[in-house]
Amino acid sequence: DEVRTDSSKYVAPVVEPVQEIRIDKAAYDANKNVTFTWKAADFGASTSVLYTIVLKSSSKEQVLSADVTGTSFTIDSKTLYDRLTGSEYLGLQAGTETTISVYVSATVGLDFDVLKSEPVSVKCYCEDGLKN
Repeated sequence: DEVRTDSSKYVAPVVEPVQEIRIDKAAYDANKNVTFTWKAADFGASTSVLYTIVLKSSSKEQVLSADVTGTSFTIDSKTLYDRLTGSEYLGLQAGTETTISVYVSATVGLDFDVLKSEPVSVKCYCEDGLKN
């Protein structure tokens, strides 16, 4: 098998569109799951790829999860609510609809190229007063 090393031929991951993230009291109390999916990156050879999912607001960027080995990531509503509204995270204002961006980066190791998907815009609403 030929191993391709021409980085111009690498293909970045592609995030699948997310309708919206809506965490209201019912979703929060039921701790419903939210799943992010993407098409795999192609580094030109059969190799394991590590993905990082990033959420971005107008003022902050937050890694949602790193070192994901598959092409999807599922998070429960309570944890996601915290990542979206927590001041140490994205710090979105609860009770207000906001548009955030989601992108995925991919790499095969520390000393290798990082491929970044195009960001996908997602409408996001977190009901106010849900945090325990």
